Amino acid sequence: MPCMMLISARPTGLNEEGLKKYAAEGPPMIKRYGGRFVTPYSTTEVLEGSWPGEYVIMVEWESREAAMAWWEAKEYRDLRAHRVGAIDAQVVLFDVRGPKPQS
Repeated sequence: MPCMMLISARPTGLNEEGLKKYAAEGPPMIKRYGGRFVTPYSTTEVLEGSWPGEYVIMVEWESREAAMAWWEAKEYRDLRAHRVGAIDAQVVLFDVRGPKPQS
């Protein structure tokens, strides 16, 4: 079953080098693991309630297993360490129910 990963991100300004490395290496790594960017890096406008991020990134995966293979991969864990202090992020994985959106 396809799933989506929703990432809310707010750069902290505390680790610019880490942010540069993460931004350069993260997207190609996601693609190598089969992720497809729906919204690679979009600004947000909150219409109701509160939202913790300044940016939203949405990635489509063939399955939850594919997403978790990327999330748990040693190369991603090593890269994720560079995000610490650079980005305040919330990451949510959810199943897509119903018909698959057309490309």
